[in-house]
Amino acid sequence: MPARTVGPHLSDAHPVGTLDNIFHLPAVVKLVAQFVATGIVIGSGVVLTLFPWLRLGSLLDALLTVLWLLGITNAMNFFDGMDGLATGLGILTAGFLGLFAYLSFQPLMGWLAAALVGGCLGYLPFNFRRKAPAAIFLGDAGSTFLGFVLAALAVRGDWAESHLVDIAAPVLIFWVFIYDMTYITAARILTGKVRSFHDWIAYVGKDHLHHRLAALLGSKRQAVLLVFAFSICMGLAAIALVHSRGFEAAPLILQAVLIAAIFSILEQAGNR
Repeated sequence: MPARTVGPHLSDAHPVGTLDNIFHLPAVVKLVAQFVATGIVIGSGVVLTLFPWLRLGSLLDALLTVLWLLGITNAMNFFDGMDGLATGLGILTAGFLGLFAYLSFQPLMGWLAAALVGGCLGYLPFNFRRKAPAAIFLGDAGSTFLGFVLAALAVRGDWAESHLVDIAAPVLIFWVFIYDMTYITAARILTGKVRSFHDWIAYVGKDHLHHRLAALLGSKRQAVLLVFAFSICMGLAAIALVHSRGFEAAPLILQAVLIAAIFSILEQAGNR
């Protein structure tokens, strides 16, 4: 039953993604649709507020919100390249968002995160099977919908009074997506694989974090589980920041940076 109810629900939730699954829409068309969806979110008042003291603070906040929503949306889509990976990351990310919402008394954010966790849990057994390939897939429709909703929830949430924690907590929860998107963008530009914005949105390669770890470990399943472990480590660090102040938060953030450095070294080994 979950394969018939949850799976189609996730796929049908993003009409442009569904059309792309059928007709293979150009990358530019998909990006325009994502810009429209982002504009609707910002127009409803869901915007980051990191630069309120600057004269152009509202504009900078809006631009950063666009970058965040588009970046996380497409990063989740990129991770939909191995059985169970995007679905599992959706469960972990939504789970940490929900736990943070519970600890910070944000019921709306918590219930929405719980709904995403429930939907993905019903989907996961058919997308990440122990002794057989996946029977169903998120596709562009499911992965972009999942990434967009998670990113919007993070923008909607009230994270902490401390400015440092307010920035660090969501960044840590979404660190896997941020790291992979930043790494591949820099690597593709430096190696000349991407020379324009159109090249960047149209390029499809197997140079993502999970591909490199699979090359290193010789197993896609182990690579997926290691990415899950990476996400859990960062998420736990974010939860530990809930009631931390600036001085108390610094060691946790430093620990997260060191974990990211370890994974970067592993990823480089997989590249070689």
